[in-house]
Amino acid sequence: MQLLRLRYYQTRRDLGLWFVLLVIGAFYLSLGISENDSMRGTFIAGMVVTGIYSFHQNRQDLRFIRTYLPSPTLQIVLNYNLLILPCSAALLLNHQWWLAAAIHIAVSITAITSRRTRSRTMLFLERFIPAHQFEWLSGLRRHFFLIVVLILVAIFLSPVKLFGVVALFLINTVFLGFYSLSEPLVMLNPDFLEPCEFLKQKIQFLNRIVLSINLPLLAVNSLVHPESAWFAACFLIGTLLLNSSIVFIKYAQYQPNVTQGFSIDQLILFAGLLVPYLLPLSFYVYYNNRQKAITTLQHYQNDSH
Repeated sequence: MQLLRLRYYQTRRDLGLWFVLLVIGAFYLSLGISENDSMRGTFIAGMVVTGIYSFHQNRQDLRFIRTYLPSPTLQIVLNYNLLILPCSAALLLNHQWWLAAAIHIAVSITAITSRRTRSRTMLFLERFIPAHQFEWLSGLRRHFFLIVVLILVAIFLSPVKLFGVVALFLINTVFLGFYSLSEPLVMLNPDFLEPCEFLKQKIQFLNRIVLSINLPLLAVNSLVHPESAWFAACFLIGTLLLNSSIVFIKYAQYQPNVTQGFSIDQLILFAGLLVPYLLPLSFYVYYNNRQKAITTLQHYQNDSH
């Protein structure tokens, strides 16, 4: 299968041995979380399906795959099913075979569908989104229904000790996926702002939306479970740090019309979000990529003049 071979070479180039560690980590994490608890297993399944759906909707290579590779749908289905094997194997070992089967069926259906949202609702929302926040215009068209479902789930689970935070994590991850594609050079900083001001504008818009969803639901969770308020506070700090850093990483590695892959810096940021003791490493990633982003933007800005 050509697509599988291409993914193998890309993964070996981008992650190297880290990929093996990620696979092992995903397996044991899924195994531990879902052990003796079908509800937790259900959330593992939901996270996997949501992640694959988000990835599929953001892919920029589908036209190439469907044009140049034989049996493209079959190849995509095979790739997605191999990708989720660590999690489905963990569910199977915990005797939750129906969940393992369900996620394989769900990602297979995702692979053969492609839905875009363009409705009166989207036209209404676009009135409140500035044109220069093109990531949100594009992302909401692709993921509107998914975001609505996740927000409803997060509201329903907000009093639950662990799962409310998990639902928020999934929503935030979808939002961050909007920033994986670099805009064309002609759309870069159209208002000719200073690099620091341009980055600040991007980050403030993202954080305002994330705070409007996360803050009320985390407050409910903390009121119901005051012993976990410290974790909610760390989660919120980590989320804001993650948001800023993802924007910095995008422009630190900016190349016109290029979709960025998952990097070691992003791995550190997500780890810091889930394990508060790693937050100091996240601050290092934040400051390191901030300076790189400013330098990169200055380079393109000078070239444009």
